[in-house]
Amino acid sequence: MKGFTNSLRGPFTAGLAFTAFNPFFLLWWLTVGLVLVEAASGLGLLVGYSIMYPSHVWMDYAWLTLMASLGEGGRRMLRSRGYGALLIALAALMAGVGAYALMGLA
Repeated sequence: MKGFTNSLRGPFTAGLAFTAFNPFFLLWWLTVGLVLVEAASGLGLLVGYSIMYPSHVWMDYAWLTLMASLGEGGRRMLRSRGYGALLIALAALMAGVGAYALMGLA
């Protein structure tokens, strides 16, 4: 069991660190989160927080599931011919932006 605990310590600690040092986390709680907590407390502590907490957890789950799905799709694309197509599209975009910039200089 010791190996299992040690194998989870790295990802768990990394997750805590990224959350704690993410400036958007604190910014979100000081703006949007504070408004949500105030609205929930307006319904009464028990009712308001009984609604807010599961809703918040569910939205976190939905958001992280979406991000994981998009990440998996990107990983699959980067392994296939899609990666070459992505590189060609980005190169064409860069060439277009460069040509636009050069025309602005003339």
